[in-house]
Amino acid sequence: MDFVLPLAVFAFVGLCFATTGLWKPMSLGRSGIFLLTTSLFIAIFYGAYRLTDGQVALAAIARMLGEANYAFLIVFLRSQRKTMPFSSQRLAALAVLTVSLLHLTLNMTLTGPWQMVVMSLQVLVLIGWVALESWWLWRAQPQSMRLLLACLVTVHWLSELVGRSALGWAAWQGHTNMHVTGWTDAAVDWMWVTFFLGFMAQLAVAGVVAQALREDKDRLQSLVKQIEGMLQEKEALLMTLLASNAARETEPQLASLAHELRQPLGAIQLNAEYLASSQRLSREEESKVLQDILRENHRAVAIVQGLRSLFIDNAPKQIRLELVDFLGRWIALQAPVLYQQFGVHLRLRAQARVRVLASAVQLEMVLQNLVNNAVEAMADSGGGSIEVILMIDGHQAQVDVMDDGPGLPPTLHEKVFEMSYSTKTQGMGLGLWLSRRICLMHRGHLACIAHPAGTCMRLTLPVETE
Repeated sequence: MDFVLPLAVFAFVGLCFATTGLWKPMSLGRSGIFLLTTSLFIAIFYGAYRLTDGQVALAAIARMLGEANYAFLIVFLRSQRKTMPFSSQRLAALAVLTVSLLHLTLNMTLTGPWQMVVMSLQVLVLIGWVALESWWLWRAQPQSMRLLLACLVTVHWLSELVGRSALGWAAWQGHTNMHVTGWTDAAVDWMWVTFFLGFMAQLAVAGVVAQALREDKDRLQSLVKQIEGMLQEKEALLMTLLASNAARETEPQLASLAHELRQPLGAIQLNAEYLASSQRLSREEESKVLQDILRENHRAVAIVQGLRSLFIDNAPKQIRLELVDFLGRWIALQAPVLYQQFGVHLRLRAQARVRVLASAVQLEMVLQNLVNNAVEAMADSGGGSIEVILMIDGHQAQVDVMDDGPGLPPTLHEKVFEMSYSTKTQGMGLGLWLSRRICLMHRGHLACIAHPAGTCMRLTLPVETE
């Protein structure tokens, strides 16, 4: 039996790392696994303790699992009441692991009255804390199952308080012969008395977890429906745009403009499928996915509006832009994403402050196309750098987008701006053509400039004078 204790501790630590938020953010599924597993093995180890010749290690392990179960239940109930960042989840999970192992150590080293006093204080504090968290959760989200949990845990705490106080009082008055074995036997017998209430509380916890899973599924299904509605709305806007343009019988190839919307709408679709999958997400992961969806939706709306003004209104709504500030804000948003996803460093080097008259949405479309092309060109190298350089040349503002990829041969410097021509196997040959057209409508130009290494795309815009 000597191997049982270290093996149980090793398995318990592994369970904590896998399910409690130490290694990855908490989720309903993993939290349910921890609570179910600890509850099951509490019963197994207590049963083994009673069926054997009273192995102390078996009782200590069962008590440790009971301590861990209630300690984690505090964290779980709080996470249901309010969102916990991953850093807080990790600290809470570490506290659960530490408290549980400390409880095991004290159980194995303390004997007699000291064991009863220390264990009683720990149990009463933990169960009382769980009761408070249960009531707070029910108050924040009133539901019958949460009310039942709060009531059962409160009754469990009161029974523990009354029973342990009675044992302590009897020992203090000398009415009971509490030698070492007597303390141990009394504690174990009392655990059996309160075991039923604890079991009922665990059933209520299982009900709360199941109800939370159902609510989470219903909420995700509702979100997916909203996202699908969003996609249908964007498709309707795009079809309206193309139909209006076709009615004017201008450039029928403009049906390929769906290329511009493929990236944001595709990102929204992938995120929607991720939400709809059977994989359980933590609140933090879910929040990040929803933020990505909202960002891509905003980008899709901006593209549709920009295309509408470009091909239907024929006059983009232009405002005075401080180009340094505009580029700085845009790069600050894009740089972390590019580095995280592709290992590409995006930097700005501004050599002048200049103001231009431009449509911010359409200028973003141009920059996004140029940066995307640079990233794709460097894909085989596993990373690289892109530098955006702002200069002024007379009455022209120059924005160079330079990468350190393989570059373009001089024979393609002009050809890449033709519609339907692309150097990529799955490209549609639209991005650079559309970007140059936007620049022309801003009284500027877009060209590929000879450069010793990599590719340099130069955007020029007339300087706005007071």
